Amino acid sequence: MDEMEGENGLQKYKELYDFSIKLLNDEQERFVRLDEKASRYLSVLTLLFGLYVFFAQWLIAEKRLLRPASYLDWALLLVMFLAFVAILVAWYLTFSVLRIHLLERVVLDQETIDYFDGNTLIDVYYGTAKGLATAFARNAQATDRKSEKLAWSYRMIKVCVLLLILLSILYIAYYQLTGKVT
Repeated sequence: MDEMEGENGLQKYKELYDFSIKLLNDEQERFVRLDEKASRYLSVLTLLFGLYVFFAQWLIAEKRLLRPASYLDWALLLVMFLAFVAILVAWYLTFSVLRIHLLERVVLDQETIDYFDGNTLIDVYYGTAKGLATAFARNAQATDRKSEKLAWSYRMIKVCVLLLILLSILYIAYYQLTGKVT
């Protein structure tokens, strides 16, 4: 019966080890997916910034930046300013997601080899699983912070889109009221 319990214990800790490795790898994949999503967000922000530059050049050409003469001019300037701030904030948040973060990984060094040599298989499974659980918890915290920043970046991108839509409406209204065409 002791042999059966020993094998069950060994199998149990092997399952724990396998599960902890899987969780650690899944967390690292989640981390990479967030980086990929942040890269796509930067592409979107680049397009939005191009649209913003179009409107900024138009405002400069119309000289509305220097001497706003009507409520529409002031509205254009205000929306332009808010859109610029929103783009900057979204860009900052997205770039902060892409900053280099070191994730904890399984290392194979002399200390690890000595640990394997000096312990029974069941102790190796258990001790390694505990270390992997600690690494998983730290990696999950880093990935959660990254995910939260990316969520805020997405919100700011939506604000940018809304402001640029409003800017487009004001642009059309300006030309409808003044009769000017560029």
